[in-house]
Amino acid sequence: MEPTMTIRCPAAQRTCRRAAAGVLELSPDVHPKSGVRVCAVGSTLPQKDVIMNGSSLYVLHGADRGRQESAQRWLLQAAPNEQVARGEWNSGVALLVAGRIWDAVRVPYDVLDPSFDGDTPTATLREYVTRLRLVGPSFCDPYRPYVYFLVRASTDSDWPAEEFDAVKVECLGGTKPYVRHIGVPPVHLTDRPGPFWLVPPDRVAHRHVDAAHLLNVLRDRVRQCSGEPAHGGVR
Repeated sequence: MEPTMTIRCPAAQRTCRRAAAGVLELSPDVHPKSGVRVCAVGSTLPQKDVIMNGSSLYVLHGADRGRQESAQRWLLQAAPNEQVARGEWNSGVALLVAGRIWDAVRVPYDVLDPSFDGDTPTATLREYVTRLRLVGPSFCDPYRPYVYFLVRASTDSDWPAEEFDAVKVECLGGTKPYVRHIGVPPVHLTDRPGPFWLVPPDRVAHRHVDAAHLLNVLRDRVRQCSGEPAHGGVR
């Protein structure tokens, strides 16, 4: 189990520092949530900044290189061959296997919003995903265009695939007989051109996007596109 630290938010704040005891006491005025557990990427808990950005928590380690390397090692657990995958990242995307440590829910841009296409600015996509509280790693392929949300492995085993056939949303996992290879960008790529991370795994407190919440969001998006009223307050 990865080490964690607890953030107590008596009110709200944008930035704060870890106290010696491993508990952050936030000064008033920014984030209403309390009792949030933040995953540390490394094996220790060095002094760090924690930035609240909407519902996302960005954990900033002292060394960006170490943070990114830690996140890449996590991703590489899905590589058929780690050395080959690292080489692929030097020139583009690495082909990783879904279903080992994460599944990927592939969502066309226009399912999130009918106005979105491959030219939609990255900042717009990022703000939209934050507003929908889709906290966790996700990356984009602007050429198709798709957003890939990384959810827990085996999510595909009970994902309601037929419900989303018409809108081409698919959960790519390890269910046989298929092996799903997905082109994943290196952690440091956070904008176009080419595939890029919308929410990089080294900058978010959650290893996976909550699949149940993502499912509810997608159902509301599909209802709204079809003219039906949305449910669950997602707008």
